[in-house]
Amino acid sequence: RRRACVRMALGEDASALMDAFGIEELAPGELDLTPGCIERARAARGEGPLAG
Repeated sequence: RRRACVRMALGEDASALMDAFGIEELAPGELDLTPGCIERARAARGEGPLAG
């Protein structure tokens, strides 16, 4: 929905702009911000845990 709103506001350039910034459209159930998911993503990037 937000992507559609941005597309309406910016016209043809919206898709290119969102692609350039790496903005993806996700369904609400696809977004996983659980602590385990965040820690796995940090570990994959070589970053340490947030909590000590």
